[in-house]
Amino acid sequence: MEPKFITRDEFKVVGMECIGNNQNGEFGRLWEDFMQRMGEIRNGSRQGVYYGVCGCGPECEPEKGICKCGEVGFSYMACVEVSDTDETPAGMVAKTIPAAKYAVFTHSGSLDKLKDTYNYIYQTWLKDSGCELSGSFCFELYDDRFNPAGDNSELDVYLPIK
Repeated sequence: MEPKFITRDEFKVVGMECIGNNQNGEFGRLWEDFMQRMGEIRNGSRQGVYYGVCGCGPECEPEKGICKCGEVGFSYMACVEVSDTDETPAGMVAKTIPAAKYAVFTHSGSLDKLKDTYNYIYQTWLKDSGCELSGSFCFELYDDRFNPAGDNSELDVYLPIK
């Protein structure tokens, strides 16, 4: 699995967030809750495109090289892109994803195998590529290729690199 490389401008997202590692299915429940409330979000800018934004948890200090995500979990946000965050609904959060260069990997198949894609990206590709991580947010992009019930489903994983 070889990535394509793109540069993306800063963008804003609004959605719902939890801290965890998905061992108990908390990300799936987050998506269910988010989809029920998604109609409350104003200023959506990309119809039919959803994001799963991953970032370091509150106990991490990436700028100091401190990451405790393996111990306490990481931030995961089910969200949509918006033109502005002025009207963020109660109980939701807004984030700005900084401009970055990304290695973009296409995950094909069921969500059950997404962990395998991440393992390949972080355990194999990143070590062998000569690339370094840049920033603390990676994200999943779900568009019309995604089918949660299908084995022919696709989504993209964006990894910020230097």
